[in-house]
Amino acid sequence: MDNQDELQPVAGPGRWNDPDMLLVGDFGLSLDQSRSQMALWSVLAAPLFMSNDLRTLSSEARKILQNKLAIAINQDPLGVQGRRVLKLKSGIQVFLRPLSHSASSLVFLSRRTDMPFRYETSLRELNYTSGEYQAVDVFTGALITGLTDDKNFTVIINPTGVVMWYVYPTMHHGRGEGRDPDPRLNYKLEDDSPTGNQWPDFL
Repeated sequence: MDNQDELQPVAGPGRWNDPDMLLVGDFGLSLDQSRSQMALWSVLAAPLFMSNDLRTLSSEARKILQNKLAIAINQDPLGVQGRRVLKLKSGIQVFLRPLSHSASSLVFLSRRTDMPFRYETSLRELNYTSGEYQAVDVFTGALITGLTDDKNFTVIINPTGVVMWYVYPTMHHGRGEGRDPDPRLNYKLEDDSPTGNQWPDFL
C-alpha cells in the first residue's frame, strides 16, 4: 500500500499488480480479516488466486470468495486500480476505486485491534463530485440511500475489518433528473438469500 504511487499507474486492462494469493479459507484469518483481504484485493484489481484447500473450505469462507459484487468490482472493465485516499491516526484507512458506468467502490479498513470504531466522513471529504448517490454494502447487501456530497455519514468498522460499498450516482447537481449510471441497475431482493442480499440485476 505504501508503494501505490509507483504501482498504481502501471496497472490497467490486461495488466495487474499481484499482491500474492488470497488467504481466505486458510488457517489463521478471522472472518473480518478474510473480508478485509477480499475487499482490498477487489478494489486493487488484484488477481483472485486462492491458496486454500477446497475440500476443507468453510461455508463462511466460500461465501466471501463467491461474493458476486466483490468479484464484479474486481473484474470491472474500466480496469483502473483503486488506491488508498486516506490514512488516519485513528487506524482507519479508506480506499477508492473508480468503476465503469460512473460507479465506484469504497473500502473503509480498520487497522485497530481494540473494538468496533465509528468513523464519520462525507463523500466530499473522499473527493466525490457534487450530487446524490446510493450505495450497496458488498458483504451485507444493505442499500444505503440519500447520500450527498455535503452530508456526513457514519460507518461502524470491526477491528481488522472492513466496510465495503458499491457507490453509484442517482443525480448530479445541475444535470436535471436523477439517473442510474447503468440502465441495467435494478435492485431486487433474492428470496433464497438468508441475509436478504440485494444485487444489481446484471450480476
